[in-house]
Amino acid sequence: MNPPIPFYQNFLSIEHAVKPIPYPRCTRPDGAINHGFKPLKGKTPAEIIEAVPEVALDARLASLLFDINGKNSGLFSVGCVSTDFSLPSGCRVGGYVEFVINDKRLAQDEIAYFGIFRRFDAQLSPPYFTQRVQFIWKLRGANFVDSGIAGFSCLVDIYTHDHPDKEAARDCWNKSLEALGTCLKEPIYLKSNVVIITNFDRIY
Repeated sequence: MNPPIPFYQNFLSIEHAVKPIPYPRCTRPDGAINHGFKPLKGKTPAEIIEAVPEVALDARLASLLFDINGKNSGLFSVGCVSTDFSLPSGCRVGGYVEFVINDKRLAQDEIAYFGIFRRFDAQLSPPYFTQRVQFIWKLRGANFVDSGIAGFSCLVDIYTHDHPDKEAARDCWNKSLEALGTCLKEPIYLKSNVVIITNFDRIY
């Protein structure tokens, strides 16, 4: 007898590709437009929606960007997208959000990113989280052009399982992004000799 499929799946991997941040507007291989990097730190929800066409029709994704780029957050966003899929097996939603730890030292520290992943993984347990969704965290190399440093960004792919209709798939997507936002808007602390430092040397 096969074991039951878990409610969620959560993975972390490291990629060797390196991207510049900021990056320019371009056309993807599938013909879709990538509108390029937009600095959103401290922006209001209305300003975020105006600046990022990808979230104009996805209020929950826009809210996640606001969580990541809040004035008290230790992160800033790099990019995002969401797409509805209609398949013979049902409906699902897929997409991603990419972020960076907004400190010139911590952005170079793989362990700091792993700490965020581990914190999120710890909150993904029934009865607190019961969505059928897959999170794939990818640590990627990044060149922060304006700051002249090399470090990492973290891209989180999110894929819901199949649902009977678009509304159910979107409900799963929304609740999954809400859980991720709850984690990402929490304070991030820099520790030096066991002393907590909150005055980050910010990238943006």
